[in-house]
Amino acid sequence: MTRFVKGLAPLLGALLVAGCEHAVGGESPYQGHSYIVGIDISGSRTKTDLDESRKLLDDLIDRLQAGDRLTLIEVYQGGRQPARQWSDSVRTPRNGELTGSDRRRLDDFKAVARIQTSILFDSVRAKEIQSTDIFGTLARAADYAKASRHRPTTLLLLSDMINETPAVRMTSVQDIPGDSWIRHLASAKRIPAWWWLARM
Repeated sequence: MTRFVKGLAPLLGALLVAGCEHAVGGESPYQGHSYIVGIDISGSRTKTDLDESRKLLDDLIDRLQAGDRLTLIEVYQGGRQPARQWSDSVRTPRNGELTGSDRRRLDDFKAVARIQTSILFDSVRAKEIQSTDIFGTLARAADYAKASRHRPTTLLLLSDMINETPAVRMTSVQDIPGDSWIRHLASAKRIPAWWWLARM
């Protein structure tokens, strides 16, 4: 997978930057943070992989604070069922001081987030997944980042990053597209032009 790391990993970063660059700014002392988490439960991931991803997300939920927003996105896939998504936030406390009501509201928010996590890590649903669309997921994450109301935004992809769609398959080295594919995307303005120019 060396070719993927050198050729396409920067592209993934470029797509993310293109979506998130407007999500940061105008910060206030109690602004909160936006976390966008892409969850991949496709067949290429082992039970150990999924358990580790679940643990990472559980730890993130434990650390959420008042004012934060959490968005969970099921990695886009093939089939008739649309990818599941959930997004919610807990309000920022007045004057930055948590009251008893604020703490209860935060605890309730975390409880709901854990329920949604269980829904998205559905082992039965994993058997129905026909493809994995990393690029589509990044585009959707960028939409959420733009709508994050100027919160600082972090994207966490719990995935093996193996894109498998009719347009782009990364299941073997020979299937991974090269520079000509990237040039095509750049000419169609589907990736930032500066990224391709930087590679030349």
